[in-house]
Amino acid sequence: MAHFTIRGRWQNPHAVSYRIEDRGVPMDAVAWRSAVTRACEAWTATRLVTFVAAASDAKADVTLGWRRGHHGACEPFSADSAVAHSGPVRVGTFIHFDGGRKWVADAKHDRDGYSVYGTALHELGHVLGLGHSTADDAVMRTGVIRSAPLAESDLFGLQSLYGGGADAEGDLCIASVDGKPLGALRGVAPAKLAEYALLDVDGNGKDDVIVWRTDRAGNAQVMIYHFDEGVVLARTTGPFYGAIAHGAEALWMQTAAGDRVLVTTFGNGRQSARRFDKYGALGPYAPELIPAKELAAAIAAGNLKAGDLDGDGRQERVTAVH
Repeated sequence: MAHFTIRGRWQNPHAVSYRIEDRGVPMDAVAWRSAVTRACEAWTATRLVTFVAAASDAKADVTLGWRRGHHGACEPFSADSAVAHSGPVRVGTFIHFDGGRKWVADAKHDRDGYSVYGTALHELGHVLGLGHSTADDAVMRTGVIRSAPLAESDLFGLQSLYGGGADAEGDLCIASVDGKPLGALRGVAPAKLAEYALLDVDGNGKDDVIVWRTDRAGNAQVMIYHFDEGVVLARTTGPFYGAIAHGAEALWMQTAAGDRVLVTTFGNGRQSARRFDKYGALGPYAPELIPAKELAAAIAAGNLKAGDLDGDGRQERVTAVH
């Protein structure tokens, strides 16, 4: 099952300029520049985004270079296991490589050393708006230092952010109430492995798409997808584990009192409840706080599959492709 997370987005992902710094390069400078350029070209080859070399007299959207130990306001290298890090998703961001380690241009296996190409590919994914993935083959998996091709999860994340891809089993397609396509979350809800619902989990006036694993191997993983104006995917929260038990029925609802609640009904009829706080995090909640008639009506209605994802007063529908 594909998995991706989102940390931000570019308004125009087809004109992201980059500059490669040569200062402090701990390896052959030509090999360094070639590896980074190939990583930019790999993302550009998806046709979903475009990296372009910045003109010599222009400010770059992202600058790639080498740093050691303490450097500015960044987390110092050697303080943890990070071999590189990137800044926020915005104009003027950066990617820093740890100049205190031994690097090679490419590495087919993690044991071969730190791959400039593989690390650049990973960090450029962060710059484009992708967070870490739990998919084993994803370039965006935590701790990737080898050279590897972009995986399905990486492409699904990019397509969900910026459009593209053909509708397929496992997608959640978003459309206006009159049927106009508005976007899709690619590969997030395969049949028999996941379910989904809509709820404004953080109380900001915009409904969010909640997807949770229903198979035992999924460990009840929950992902939440948040949208901005124009019904564009803006960020994700999760994965969260342990909120839902395998085999239990999950109901996501807003009570008459305004609480946003997950009600879990187990096979023996026992119920538990948890409430979202203002940050969209789940905390304790007593199911008896929901009047019996209100809860019964919510259970009969089931989980919402439509809502106002961007807070503009118009409804959108989310439909699973099976």
